[in-house]
Amino acid sequence: MTTAVLPRGLPFFVAAAALFVLFATTAGNPGPTAAETVAPVTIQGFAFKPPSVAVPSGSQVTWSNKDGVIHTVTASAGPFDSGVMATDGVFTFTFKSPGTFEYFCDIHPFMKGAVVVTGATPAPSPVITAPVLIAPSPGATLPSFGTTLGWENGAMATQVHLQVVPFNNDGPGVNVHLGSPETSFAIPAPPNWYGLLPDMTYNWRVRTSPATQSVSLDDQSWSPWGESAFRTPALPGLVANPVAPGLGTAVSTLTPSLQWSVNRSDVFYFEVNLSRDSAFNVNPATASAMVYGALIHGGVGTPPNSYLVPAAFPLEPKTGYFWRVRPRVQGDGKAAEWSATFTFRTGTAAPASAATSVPTVSPAQAAPPSSTATVTAAPPATPAANSTATPAGSMADYSARSSGLGRRPWTRTDGSQ
Repeated sequence: MTTAVLPRGLPFFVAAAALFVLFATTAGNPGPTAAETVAPVTIQGFAFKPPSVAVPSGSQVTWSNKDGVIHTVTASAGPFDSGVMATDGVFTFTFKSPGTFEYFCDIHPFMKGAVVVTGATPAPSPVITAPVLIAPSPGATLPSFGTTLGWENGAMATQVHLQVVPFNNDGPGVNVHLGSPETSFAIPAPPNWYGLLPDMTYNWRVRTSPATQSVSLDDQSWSPWGESAFRTPALPGLVANPVAPGLGTAVSTLTPSLQWSVNRSDVFYFEVNLSRDSAFNVNPATASAMVYGALIHGGVGTPPNSYLVPAAFPLEPKTGYFWRVRPRVQGDGKAAEWSATFTFRTGTAAPASAATSVPTVSPAQAAPPSSTATVTAAPPATPAANSTATPAGSMADYSARSSGLGRRPWTRTDGSQ
């Protein structure tokens, strides 16, 4: 058995020197005997290729790291661990007994593979391995709020289960059961689907089943998950402008509609502040005026990108007001910058409701909420086996999930074959 591995924890320059010495001292070692079989596995693109190999007892499997970063080949519950493998590092292990040996990269746990060893005993049932997630690359930041997810299925896959979950479940997600072995899924950008929010990590995962008919999502035939993550873009340089009321103008109602425009059509979720206080101070000990705070799905409002002052809390007559808006950033994102502060003045109109006085609301009550309602990314208990197939990524996939945030993840169950 020939190995080219490095102990974990060494600095890169020490590891590189150790690798040079290792190659120099093992180059003359004999290779496998004529009776042995060698099965090569390449580590490339943050994946083991092929993800599963089948060999007879006594065979050697050799892993070669062709990535520009370090990896390991570590048995999930078994007798081998390569240690840290630098670029062009090689690790070889001889499998002497039958069984299925699952393994992973200890540095990048979403990288998984398996070795199926056969012997004189009956061959074990075929093992379906986790899909290899390809695009976006792990940890990549998307250039826009739409993307196409891509992966490689293991052998025997007949159907696919895909989930996309925002950081801390803080926003809409995707949960689909595809009735054929698809290898990609398109998530459209707004306005085709109002889903991905800015500057946030999304974890996504895929698993497959070899079943010949549609199975429930808790069926034992599902493979392990292949897992990865991506991040949505931040919003530097976003510009918001008032549409109504006009800057510095007077309004004839005490429940006006505030409207704004932005220089990006794919931004749809906003936070709005309105107050007599230009500082929008919400500290109960020092606040001087009520601050209205609201989260607005600008893509489905009438008109779009607008906030209507509630009739239960009308503005005060003959008073100057300040308001501002910014894109809502949730999860692990950094809060966006507020727009410039806009101004208008109320006239003498009576409130739309029958109230005879303006209610008092404490600044703490009126402060903007910190997040939308939490969504649940767990799969439905029983998918509809007779649902109509819809091509992956088509606009029909998203038609039912364009009307709100914080309700539940978008879900489709496709039981066709």
